[in-house]
Amino acid sequence: YSIALTRVGTPQYWAPEVSDPFKAAQGYSQSVDLWSLGVVLYVMLLGAYPFDGLAEPIEQQIRKAVIVFRTGQGCHEPSPKAQELIRGLVRFRPQDRLSLNSCLVHPWVATGGGTLGKILKLCTESEPGEAEERLLLPEAPSKEQVELLRRDLQKWTTNFRCSAIVKHGEVVANLQLGLPETERTMAKAELAAIVRFYFPGYTNNNSNSNNNSNSNSNSNSSSNSTSNSSNENNHSNSNNNSNSSNSNKNKNNNNSNGSQRLSGEGPGRPSEAAPRLPSVKEGSQREEGSGRGRGFRLLSFLLRVSPDHGAGLDLEPERGGMRVEKVYDEPGQPGVLSQDLITKISEVSLQGNPDRVEAMFGKHFADGVEITVRRSQ
Repeated sequence: YSIALTRVGTPQYWAPEVSDPFKAAQGYSQSVDLWSLGVVLYVMLLGAYPFDGLAEPIEQQIRKAVIVFRTGQGCHEPSPKAQELIRGLVRFRPQDRLSLNSCLVHPWVATGGGTLGKILKLCTESEPGEAEERLLLPEAPSKEQVELLRRDLQKWTTNFRCSAIVKHGEVVANLQLGLPETERTMAKAELAAIVRFYFPGYTNNNSNSNNNSNSNSNSNSSSNSTSNSSNENNHSNSNNNSNSSNSNKNKNNNNSNGSQRLSGEGPGRPSEAAPRLPSVKEGSQREEGSGRGRGFRLLSFLLRVSPDHGAGLDLEPERGGMRVEKVYDEPGQPGVLSQDLITKISEVSLQGNPDRVEAMFGKHFADGVEITVRRSQ
Protein backbone atom coordinates (compact mmCIF):
# COMPACT_ATOMS: atom_id res chain seq x y z
CA TYR A 1 0.00 0.00 0.00
CA SER A 2 1.10 3.62 -0.26
CA ILE A 3 -1.26 5.71 1.87
CA ALA A 4 -3.51 4.63 4.76
CA LEU A 5 -5.95 6.79 6.69
CA THR A 6 -7.30 4.63 9.53
CA ARG A 7 -5.83 3.67 12.89
CA VAL A 8 -5.69 -0.10 13.39
CA GLY A 9 -3.62 -2.47 15.50
CA THR A 10 -2.31 -2.38 19.08
CA PRO A 11 -1.52 1.13 20.42
CA GLN A 12 1.79 0.01 21.95
CA TYR A 13 3.07 -0.65 18.41
CA TRP A 14 1.73 2.51 16.78
CA ALA A 15 4.13 4.95 15.14
CA PRO A 16 3.66 8.66 16.00
CA GLU A 17 1.84 9.36 12.73
CA VAL A 18 -0.68 6.62 13.63
CA SER A 19 -0.99 7.47 17.32
CA ASP A 20 -1.87 11.09 16.50
CA PRO A 21 -5.45 11.02 15.08
CA PHE A 22 -4.90 14.29 13.20
CA LYS A 23 -1.78 12.98 11.45
CA ALA A 24 -3.46 9.63 10.80
CA ALA A 25 -6.33 11.42 9.05
CA GLN A 26 -3.80 12.97 6.67
CA GLY A 27 -2.48 9.54 5.73
CA TYR A 28 0.72 7.60 6.38
CA SER A 29 2.95 5.17 4.49
CA GLN A 30 4.48 1.76 5.13
CA SER A 31 7.23 3.46 7.13
CA VAL A 32 4.96 2.98 10.17
CA ASP A 33 5.78 -0.74 9.90
CA LEU A 34 9.46 0.04 10.40
CA TRP A 35 8.63 1.69 13.73
CA SER A 36 6.48 -1.33 14.68
CA LEU A 37 9.32 -3.67 13.72
CA GLY A 38 11.58 -1.88 16.18
CA VAL A 39 8.97 -2.25 18.92
CA VAL A 40 8.59 -5.96 18.14
CA LEU A 41 12.36 -6.47 18.47
CA TYR A 42 12.31 -4.60 21.80
CA VAL A 43 9.50 -6.81 23.13
CA MET A 44 11.26 -9.98 21.98
CA LEU A 45 14.53 -9.08 23.68
CA LEU A 46 13.23 -7.45 26.87
CA GLY A 47 9.77 -8.95 27.35
CA ALA A 48 8.06 -5.57 27.85
CA TYR A 49 6.78 -2.66 25.79
CA PRO A 50 9.05 0.37 25.30
CA PHE A 51 5.92 2.54 25.51
CA ASP A 52 3.41 1.13 27.99
CA GLY A 53 1.40 4.19 29.07
CA LEU A 54 2.15 3.68 32.76
CA ALA A 55 4.45 6.58 33.69
CA GLU A 56 2.63 8.98 31.35
CA PRO A 57 0.04 8.76 28.56
CA ILE A 58 1.21 6.44 25.83
CA GLU A 59 0.69 9.14 23.17
CA GLN A 60 3.25 11.37 24.92
CA GLN A 61 5.73 8.51 25.23
CA ILE A 62 5.41 7.75 21.52
CA ARG A 63 5.86 11.42 20.55
CA LYS A 64 9.08 11.60 22.57
CA ALA A 65 10.33 8.34 20.99
CA VAL A 66 12.83 7.84 23.83
CA ILE A 67 13.94 4.21 24.05
CA VAL A 68 15.17 3.05 27.46
CA PHE A 69 16.47 -0.50 27.68
CA ARG A 70 15.14 -1.41 31.10
CA THR A 71 16.41 -4.72 32.43
CA GLY A 72 14.89 -6.77 35.20
CA GLN A 73 14.44 -10.25 36.58
CA GLY A 74 14.62 -12.92 33.87
CA CYS A 75 15.60 -10.30 31.30
CA HIS A 76 18.93 -9.86 29.54
CA GLU A 77 20.31 -6.52 28.36
CA PRO A 78 20.39 -6.47 24.55
CA SER A 79 23.77 -6.19 22.88
CA PRO A 80 24.93 -2.75 21.66
CA LYS A 81 24.27 -3.80 18.05
CA ALA A 82 20.71 -4.85 18.88
CA GLN A 83 20.10 -1.55 20.70
CA GLU A 84 21.47 0.36 17.72
CA LEU A 85 19.11 -1.46 15.34
CA ILE A 86 16.06 -0.81 17.51
CA ARG A 87 16.91 2.88 17.93
CA GLY A 88 17.41 3.13 14.17
CA LEU A 89 13.85 1.93 13.61
CA VAL A 90 12.05 3.72 16.45
CA ARG A 91 12.55 7.30 15.26
CA PHE A 92 9.96 10.07 15.28
CA ARG A 93 10.50 11.24 11.68
CA PRO A 94 9.53 8.51 9.18
CA GLN A 95 12.31 9.50 6.79
CA ASP A 96 14.91 8.95 9.53
CA ARG A 97 14.01 5.30 10.11
CA LEU A 98 16.21 2.52 8.78
CA SER A 99 14.90 0.96 5.58
CA LEU A 100 14.31 -2.78 5.31
CA ASN A 101 17.39 -3.13 3.11
CA SER A 102 19.44 -1.32 5.74
CA CYS A 103 18.10 -3.72 8.37
CA LEU A 104 19.16 -6.73 6.31
CA VAL A 105 22.77 -5.53 6.14
CA HIS A 106 22.87 -4.30 9.75
CA PRO A 107 25.65 -6.03 11.76
CA TRP A 108 23.13 -7.51 14.22
CA VAL A 109 21.27 -9.24 11.36
CA ALA A 110 24.08 -9.98 8.93
CA THR A 111 26.39 -11.82 11.35
CA GLY A 112 27.98 -14.54 9.26
CA GLY A 113 26.91 -18.08 10.19
CA GLY A 114 24.55 -16.85 12.90
CA THR A 115 21.02 -18.01 13.62
CA LEU A 116 19.49 -14.94 11.98
CA GLY A 117 21.41 -15.60 8.80
CA LYS A 118 20.07 -19.14 8.65
CA ILE A 119 16.51 -17.90 9.18
CA LEU A 120 16.97 -15.30 6.45
CA LYS A 121 18.25 -17.99 4.09
CA LEU A 122 15.16 -20.11 4.72
CA CYS A 123 12.88 -17.10 4.14
CA THR A 124 14.52 -16.19 0.84
CA GLU A 125 14.68 -19.70 -0.62
CA SER A 126 12.09 -20.04 -3.36
CA GLU A 127 10.57 -23.36 -2.34
CA PRO A 128 11.54 -24.63 1.13
CA GLY A 129 11.05 -28.35 1.53
CA GLU A 130 8.07 -29.61 3.43
CA ALA A 131 6.94 -32.95 4.80
CA GLU A 132 3.20 -33.45 4.53
CA GLU A 133 1.28 -35.32 7.20
CA ARG A 134 -2.30 -36.38 6.44
CA LEU A 135 -4.59 -37.62 9.19
CA LEU A 136 -7.72 -39.26 7.80
CA LEU A 137 -10.76 -38.57 9.98
CA PRO A 138 -12.75 -41.74 10.81
CA GLU A 139 -16.08 -40.02 10.11
CA ALA A 140 -17.48 -36.92 8.47
CA PRO A 141 -17.09 -34.05 10.97
CA SER A 142 -20.02 -31.87 11.98
CA LYS A 143 -19.86 -28.12 11.50
CA GLU A 144 -19.28 -27.64 15.24
CA GLN A 145 -16.48 -30.23 15.26
CA VAL A 146 -14.77 -28.49 12.35
CA GLU A 147 -14.91 -25.12 14.11
CA LEU A 148 -13.51 -26.50 17.36
CA LEU A 149 -10.87 -28.53 15.54
CA ARG A 150 -9.74 -25.48 13.57
CA ARG A 151 -9.47 -23.52 16.81
CA ASP A 152 -7.11 -26.09 18.32
CA LEU A 153 -5.16 -26.46 15.07
CA GLN A 154 -4.54 -22.73 15.11
CA LYS A 155 -2.89 -23.07 18.52
CA TRP A 156 -0.92 -26.07 17.26
CA THR A 157 0.25 -23.96 14.31
CA THR A 158 1.42 -21.21 16.68
CA ASN A 159 3.26 -23.66 18.94
CA PHE A 160 5.15 -25.53 16.21
CA ARG A 161 5.35 -22.91 13.43
CA CYS A 162 3.81 -25.36 10.94
CA SER A 163 0.52 -25.18 9.09
CA ALA A 164 -2.48 -27.50 9.50
CA ILE A 165 -5.94 -27.36 7.91
CA VAL A 166 -9.11 -29.45 7.81
CA LYS A 167 -9.77 -30.44 4.20
CA HIS A 168 -11.96 -33.11 2.56
CA GLY A 169 -12.25 -35.29 5.66
CA GLU A 170 -8.57 -35.02 6.53
CA VAL A 171 -6.28 -32.93 8.68
CA VAL A 172 -3.42 -31.91 6.41
CA ALA A 173 -0.28 -30.63 8.13
CA ASN A 174 2.93 -29.35 6.53
CA LEU A 175 5.98 -29.98 8.70
CA GLN A 176 9.02 -28.03 7.56
CA LEU A 177 11.95 -30.32 6.83
CA GLY A 178 14.21 -28.00 8.84
CA LEU A 179 12.24 -28.74 12.02
CA PRO A 180 14.40 -30.62 14.58
CA GLU A 181 13.44 -34.28 14.86
CA THR A 182 12.45 -33.95 18.53
CA GLU A 183 10.06 -31.10 17.72
CA ARG A 184 8.74 -32.96 14.68
CA THR A 185 7.93 -36.00 16.83
CA MET A 186 6.27 -33.82 19.44
CA ALA A 187 4.27 -31.97 16.78
CA LYS A 188 2.98 -35.22 15.29
CA ALA A 189 2.07 -36.58 18.71
CA GLU A 190 0.11 -33.49 19.71
CA LEU A 191 -1.59 -33.34 16.31
CA ALA A 192 -2.77 -36.93 16.73
CA ALA A 193 -3.93 -36.18 20.29
CA ILE A 194 -6.04 -33.26 19.06
CA VAL A 195 -7.69 -35.36 16.34
CA ARG A 196 -8.30 -38.26 18.73
CA PHE A 197 -9.94 -35.90 21.23
CA TYR A 198 -12.67 -35.02 18.73
CA PHE A 199 -12.76 -38.42 17.00
CA PRO A 200 -12.15 -41.26 19.50
CA GLY A 201 -12.29 -43.75 16.61
CA TYR A 202 -9.18 -42.25 15.05
CA THR A 203 -6.10 -44.48 14.89
CA ASN A 204 -2.65 -43.69 13.59
CA ASN A 205 -3.19 -46.23 10.83
CA ASN A 206 -5.37 -43.53 9.28
CA SER A 207 -2.43 -41.19 8.84
CA ASN A 208 -0.41 -40.88 5.66
CA SER A 209 2.96 -39.13 5.70
CA ASN A 210 4.32 -37.80 2.42
CA ASN A 211 7.88 -36.53 2.71
CA ASN A 212 9.18 -34.78 -0.39
CA SER A 213 12.59 -36.29 0.18
CA ASN A 214 11.12 -39.83 -0.05
CA SER A 215 13.42 -41.02 2.69
CA ASN A 216 11.30 -41.54 5.76
CA SER A 217 9.19 -44.68 5.54
CA ASN A 218 10.65 -45.95 8.80
CA SER A 219 10.38 -42.62 10.59
CA ASN A 220 6.64 -42.56 9.92
CA SER A 221 6.08 -45.75 11.90
CA SER A 222 8.40 -44.44 14.60
CA SER A 223 6.55 -41.14 14.89
CA ASN A 224 3.20 -42.94 14.85
CA SER A 225 4.38 -45.09 17.75
CA THR A 226 5.57 -42.01 19.58
CA SER A 227 2.27 -40.29 18.88
CA ASN A 228 0.32 -43.22 20.36
CA SER A 229 2.59 -43.35 23.37
CA SER A 230 2.39 -39.60 23.97
CA ASN A 231 -1.36 -39.57 23.65
CA GLU A 232 -1.77 -42.55 25.99
CA ASN A 233 0.38 -40.81 28.57
CA ASN A 234 -1.72 -37.69 28.15
CA HIS A 235 -5.11 -39.36 28.47
CA SER A 236 -4.75 -42.71 30.23
CA ASN A 237 -5.28 -43.54 33.89
CA SER A 238 -7.66 -40.61 34.17
CA ASN A 239 -10.03 -42.38 36.53
CA ASN A 240 -7.50 -44.14 38.76
CA ASN A 241 -7.18 -42.72 42.24
CA SER A 242 -9.21 -39.65 41.28
CA ASN A 243 -10.68 -39.44 44.77
CA SER A 244 -7.43 -39.85 46.65
CA SER A 245 -5.57 -37.41 44.40
CA ASN A 246 -7.89 -34.61 45.41
CA SER A 247 -7.05 -34.87 49.12
CA ASN A 248 -4.41 -32.98 51.10
CA LYS A 249 -3.35 -30.96 48.06
CA ASN A 250 -4.57 -27.90 46.32
CA LYS A 251 -5.81 -29.87 43.34
CA ASN A 252 -7.52 -27.38 41.20
CA ASN A 253 -10.54 -28.42 39.23
CA ASN A 254 -11.46 -24.80 39.92
CA ASN A 255 -14.94 -25.48 41.21
CA SER A 256 -15.88 -28.29 38.87
CA ASN A 257 -19.28 -26.71 38.48
CA GLY A 258 -17.47 -24.19 36.27
CA SER A 259 -18.82 -21.28 38.27
CA GLN A 260 -15.68 -19.14 38.08
CA ARG A 261 -15.67 -16.75 35.14
CA LEU A 262 -13.53 -13.90 33.94
CA SER A 263 -14.25 -10.61 35.66
CA GLY A 264 -14.72 -7.37 33.80
CA GLU A 265 -11.10 -6.40 34.36
CA GLY A 266 -9.36 -7.08 31.09
CA PRO A 267 -5.68 -7.96 30.81
CA GLY A 268 -5.18 -5.19 28.25
CA ARG A 269 -5.59 -2.43 30.83
CA PRO A 270 -2.36 -0.53 31.61
CA SER A 271 -2.49 -1.59 35.28
CA GLU A 272 -2.09 -5.21 34.17
CA ALA A 273 0.40 -4.55 31.39
CA ALA A 274 3.36 -4.21 33.75
CA PRO A 275 4.38 -7.89 34.21
CA ARG A 276 7.15 -8.76 31.81
CA LEU A 277 6.81 -11.43 29.16
CA PRO A 278 9.52 -14.08 28.82
CA SER A 279 12.27 -12.46 26.79
CA VAL A 280 14.47 -13.99 24.10
CA LYS A 281 18.17 -14.06 24.86
CA GLU A 282 20.37 -13.30 21.86
CA GLY A 283 22.23 -16.33 20.54
CA SER A 284 20.83 -18.82 23.05
CA GLN A 285 17.76 -20.93 23.57
CA ARG A 286 18.99 -22.40 26.83
CA GLU A 287 17.62 -21.58 30.23
CA GLU A 288 20.06 -19.78 32.48
CA GLY A 289 20.52 -20.51 36.12
CA SER A 290 19.46 -24.16 35.95
CA GLY A 291 23.02 -25.39 36.01
CA ARG A 292 22.00 -28.21 33.69
CA GLY A 293 21.65 -26.40 30.37
CA ARG A 294 18.10 -27.67 29.92
CA GLY A 295 15.97 -25.90 27.37
CA PHE A 296 12.29 -25.13 27.54
CA ARG A 297 9.43 -24.17 25.25
CA LEU A 298 6.47 -21.85 25.71
CA LEU A 299 3.24 -23.25 24.27
CA SER A 300 -0.28 -21.82 24.09
CA PHE A 301 -3.55 -23.70 24.50
CA LEU A 302 -7.22 -22.90 25.02
CA LEU A 303 -8.51 -24.01 28.42
CA ARG A 304 -11.57 -26.26 28.43
CA VAL A 305 -13.98 -25.99 31.37
CA SER A 306 -17.20 -28.00 31.59
CA PRO A 307 -20.04 -27.65 34.15
CA ASP A 308 -19.65 -31.30 35.20
CA HIS A 309 -15.88 -31.78 35.25
CA GLY A 310 -14.36 -28.32 35.57
CA ALA A 311 -10.96 -28.16 33.86
CA GLY A 312 -10.08 -31.78 34.62
CA LEU A 313 -6.69 -30.76 35.96
CA ASP A 314 -4.89 -31.32 39.25
CA LEU A 315 -2.90 -28.12 39.80
CA GLU A 316 -0.42 -27.02 42.44
CA PRO A 317 0.41 -23.29 42.80
CA GLU A 318 4.07 -22.33 42.99
CA ARG A 319 6.18 -19.29 42.32
CA GLY A 320 5.78 -18.39 38.69
CA GLY A 321 2.74 -20.47 37.81
CA MET A 322 0.40 -23.40 38.35
CA ARG A 323 2.05 -26.81 38.08
CA VAL A 324 0.01 -29.47 36.26
CA GLU A 325 0.09 -32.61 38.40
CA LYS A 326 -2.44 -34.65 36.42
CA VAL A 327 -4.63 -34.35 33.32
CA TYR A 328 -7.98 -36.17 33.33
CA ASP A 329 -9.93 -37.43 30.31
CA GLU A 330 -12.89 -35.16 31.02
CA PRO A 331 -13.30 -32.54 29.67
CA GLY A 332 -9.85 -33.11 28.13
CA GLN A 333 -7.03 -30.61 27.56
CA PRO A 334 -5.40 -31.51 24.20
CA GLY A 335 -1.68 -30.79 24.25
CA VAL A 336 -1.37 -30.11 28.00
CA LEU A 337 0.92 -32.57 29.77
CA SER A 338 1.63 -33.49 33.36
CA GLN A 339 4.45 -31.33 34.84
CA ASP A 340 3.71 -28.43 32.48
CA LEU A 341 3.86 -25.06 34.26
CA ILE A 342 1.01 -22.68 33.42
CA THR A 343 2.71 -19.27 33.43
CA LYS A 344 -0.06 -17.10 31.95
CA ILE A 345 -3.84 -17.17 31.75
CA SER A 346 -5.82 -14.81 29.53
CA GLU A 347 -2.54 -12.92 28.81
CA VAL A 348 -2.00 -12.28 32.55
CA SER A 349 1.36 -13.45 33.97
CA LEU A 350 1.15 -15.67 37.04
CA GLN A 351 3.89 -14.10 39.13
CA GLY A 352 4.51 -13.83 42.86
CA ASN A 353 4.07 -16.23 45.76
CA PRO A 354 1.85 -19.35 45.46
CA ASP A 355 -1.15 -17.66 47.12
CA ARG A 356 -1.08 -14.76 44.67
CA VAL A 357 -0.55 -17.11 41.72
CA GLU A 358 -3.58 -19.17 42.74
CA ALA A 359 -5.72 -16.05 43.21
CA MET A 360 -4.78 -14.66 39.79
CA PHE A 361 -5.45 -18.00 38.13
CA GLY A 362 -8.85 -18.31 39.79
CA LYS A 363 -9.78 -14.76 38.83
CA HIS A 364 -9.32 -15.44 35.12
CA PHE A 365 -10.34 -19.10 35.09
CA ALA A 366 -13.02 -19.69 32.43
CA ASP A 367 -13.86 -21.87 29.48
CA GLY A 368 -12.03 -20.89 26.29
CA VAL A 369 -9.38 -18.60 27.82
CA GLU A 370 -5.84 -18.88 26.52
CA ILE A 371 -3.15 -20.36 28.77
CA THR A 372 0.60 -20.35 28.22
CA VAL A 373 2.58 -23.32 29.54
CA ARG A 374 6.29 -23.69 30.04
CA ARG A 375 7.58 -27.16 29.18
CA SER A 376 11.08 -28.40 29.96
CA GLN A 377 12.92 -30.28 27.24
